[in-house]
Amino acid sequence: MNRLALWGVLVAAVSAGAPPVPSPWEVVRTEPDGLVLEARSTPDSAFSELRVRATTSVSPAVVAERIWTRRADSVEGRLTERSEVLYESDTERLLYVRLRLPAVSRRDYTMRYRRQVEPVKGAMRIDFALDDAAGPAPTPEVVRMRLARGSWTIEPARGGGAIVTYQVLSDPAGNVPVWVASGEQKEIAIQMVREVILPPLRR
Repeated sequence: MNRLALWGVLVAAVSAGAPPVPSPWEVVRTEPDGLVLEARSTPDSAFSELRVRATTSVSPAVVAERIWTRRADSVEGRLTERSEVLYESDTERLLYVRLRLPAVSRRDYTMRYRRQVEPVKGAMRIDFALDDAAGPAPTPEVVRMRLARGSWTIEPARGGGAIVTYQVLSDPAGNVPVWVASGEQKEIAIQMVREVILPPLRR
């Protein structure tokens, strides 16, 4: 392609309106146990998208099972007022959840989870995104979450264990100041990762 033709393609792309992209990831902090919290702005929400990365001696299969198993004593479980499985298979789950969150009114959503395994490298991935059309209709007494999506990636680490990456963008909707909720979101994301990477207690 000559330069004139290439310039025409670029002009056409700009004129058509290229989709906005998120900003680069920035490190927010590194925890004493090695967890790294990053954030970036996105065009979808005033809230930042978060990413937590960690390495653990726990095997990828165990980490993935901990993520897929919803425990009542987990940080997510303690925030859950109601949880109803609408559909479930070995690789997919549709879940209706009502949350009781600190400092704000109750929120609810229907989330679809999908998990897959990369057969050659042994990496595992769990994706999740809102699918409110497949769940209960909104009710006046509970605020429907505006946006929630993300993923877990679990890769085998060299020498054993796993490299875990949790990525999430969540917008609770309603009149919630960003500066109030975003701090809580960061802490919850770190706690969620820490829960699934901790080595089992020795007996």
